[in-house]
Amino acid sequence: MDFNILFKTTFREFPIKIDSLDKPFSCLRDMFWKTSKVFHVNFEFQGRLLQADDIMSECGLFNGAQIYAKPQKITKHARNNGVSAPAPLVKPLASSCQLAPRASRRTRRSSTTLDDERLVNILADSGFDKDRSRKALQMAYGNIDLAAEYMLSNKDLENRPNNSKRIRTHTVTHSLPIGCWQQSFDRLAAKGVDGITTFQVLMLSKFNEVAASKILESMA
Repeated sequence: MDFNILFKTTFREFPIKIDSLDKPFSCLRDMFWKTSKVFHVNFEFQGRLLQADDIMSECGLFNGAQIYAKPQKITKHARNNGVSAPAPLVKPLASSCQLAPRASRRTRRSSTTLDDERLVNILADSGFDKDRSRKALQMAYGNIDLAAEYMLSNKDLENRPNNSKRIRTHTVTHSLPIGCWQQSFDRLAAKGVDGITTFQVLMLSKFNEVAASKILESMA
């Protein structure tokens, strides 16, 4: 099965073609919830294009089989300009496929996790205020754009031009080798990729490390 994803930021587009969705990609469901504010994400499934906002997170995602299209809201302006009503729901490949467990949007990331606390300590060792670091991490789970702006506006970053990108990398690399992301960030910066875009992609690794890695590879 082919599963094509097109990530769009303000400045760039990153097409990804995935031959199969195995366990690491089950967390794409979580990614749907928060990335629409930052990324414009197109999902092409069985030859049909879906929008990130049109994916029902309640349906979950299991091995790429449980994907539904949510009926779009047709505004009066769009209707007057010839926009047709949305197509019917995309049915799952197999009814026997199991839904991924649902997480509560209300309680998800309601407090700083132990992993985040370790990252806060890393930032503190680099001279950052712990409360500011915690706030930035919490903001990133709800609004990556806002968190990036918040981090980039930090005066400590302005005073550390050589270390700032590495410090930002630490905030988003829970389980990937830090050195790998440092090299990716440096390589992208050398190619002129803006810091906010790169920060957004790295934050995506919190939801889907594999997808974020593929995006970074395509950017580099």
